[in-house]
Amino acid sequence: MSKKKREWKLTEEDFSFFKDEVFRYIAQFGLLDWDVEVGKKDLSGREQHGDIFARTKDKTAYIRISSVWNEPLTQKLISKTAFHEVCGELLLMPMYREAEARFTTQTAIDVAAHGVIRRLENAVFEREWAEREREQEHPDV
Repeated sequence: MSKKKREWKLTEEDFSFFKDEVFRYIAQFGLLDWDVEVGKKDLSGREQHGDIFARTKDKTAYIRISSVWNEPLTQKLISKTAFHEVCGELLLMPMYREAEARFTTQTAIDVAAHGVIRRLENAVFEREWAEREREQEHPDV
């Protein structure tokens, strides 16, 4: 007799939190030029928590979270899934597309890579540097 795997279902509250996290990370990484929709689907058979379908040409994306999980859901895990799909997938999508192109050039790859670097500079470096400057101006705060 085979033992059935335990499953955890995504609640509407979990899904709402995921959507909020997706759009928070989109803003954080400066990906506001993308038109993104968020959905859910049972991806448990694929052993993944989320996925993305994106078209770089018109900058549209559909990000999904699995509605069935093989482990207990936590806000940290849901947020990490949102982070993965936005940062690990959407942010790097132009580089993936260039790498997949049959006829690409080093210049096209460099342009895609520097697009990611510029986004990270604007999203991470500038914010952190501004915070450092505030701390130097007001060290006791």
